[in-house]
Amino acid sequence: MTEFKIIADALMQVAIQTNFDVSFSRNSNYVSIGIYSDELGTSTLYAVSGSGAMEYRILDPDDIYRYVNKDAFVDELQECFKKYGIDFRKIIEGIAA
Repeated sequence: MTEFKIIADALMQVAIQTNFDVSFSRNSNYVSIGIYSDELGTSTLYAVSGSGAMEYRILDPDDIYRYVNKDAFVDELQECFKKYGIDFRKIIEGIAA
């Protein structure tokens, strides 16, 4: 299974498990998930592009894009979904197995 498909499938599962407390978009080469982080409605957008080299991007509430490596991307999502009681790394491991 490709790295993109694993991450994209994991993000889709998280969207479902959080009872759609997120916005989600996916096609064959791109996946994004917007997470609403507080009662003011600010959000952080996490995006993965799988066309060519893998790119992991995070758009913070101040509209600043950060390009990160896979480990930093997964670490941030792990921390983000902890409040929902979801272990993002376990989801990735389950899909990759």
